[in-house]
Amino acid sequence: MTGEPNSRKFHAIEVRFSKDRQVAQYLFYRKHISKEEDAKKPSDRTLFVANLPPYCNEECLQRLFGSFGKIESLHREEMSVLVAKETELTKQEKPGVNQVYSVAFIVFANFKILEDVIKKLTKVEKLEADTSTSKTGMAKWCSAYAASRPDPEKLQTSIDTFMKEYDKEKEKKAELAKEQEAVPDEDGWITVTKKTKKKVVQRTEKKQQWLKAKAARKRKLKQHANFYTFQIKQSKRDHIADLRRKFEEDKERIAAMKAARKFKPY
Repeated sequence: MTGEPNSRKFHAIEVRFSKDRQVAQYLFYRKHISKEEDAKKPSDRTLFVANLPPYCNEECLQRLFGSFGKIESLHREEMSVLVAKETELTKQEKPGVNQVYSVAFIVFANFKILEDVIKKLTKVEKLEADTSTSKTGMAKWCSAYAASRPDPEKLQTSIDTFMKEYDKEKEKKAELAKEQEAVPDEDGWITVTKKTKKKVVQRTEKKQQWLKAKAARKRKLKQHANFYTFQIKQSKRDHIADLRRKFEEDKERIAAMKAARKFKPY
């Protein structure tokens, strides 16, 4: 590529990530342009690179662009773009799908280095970077998951330290409560603290047998209590039935008295 580069347009450059690969990968770069200023990605010193493959990490970018100028920092991000689908028959656009691709923001030491890097890149036919050591696929996911987990030894050390501090704090509070026990304050009030002296049950064979026998007695009493409740319910039902029978008999007697003109309620 020849001529003065346009900072607002993308420029393509061929990249070989492995000597064994015959197909080339093209990266697109330009000066980073943003409406909002970002301290991590200053527009006057940042090179924006798009179409990065997943195996092109920060180390790979350092090998690709580090020789053109001093790099201050690298920021690799994943961006999602809605791409519309077009069918061959109707040639009509259908609801699109999100496609995720990777981009990089390469921040150089100053703006002069950035301008010099862009000029140099336009004169380079292709770049080469070996990515054979980069992890991809399942190995990459496993490595990322392992990196996100805490180290067991460090975690155990932090837990032990926390528990020691907790025990010390608990002892201090217990000592302070003991000192303040039965000591009146400025107004003459005495703080009453609660102390539990619950005995610990010994797990001996004799004790276990006693507990089992106690539980059996409770079950037996519960069975008798349930049966007694049933008796109460049944007696109530019988009582209600007896009242209804007497009520019907009284109605019949009153009706007979009315027929014989002997019914005088008043």
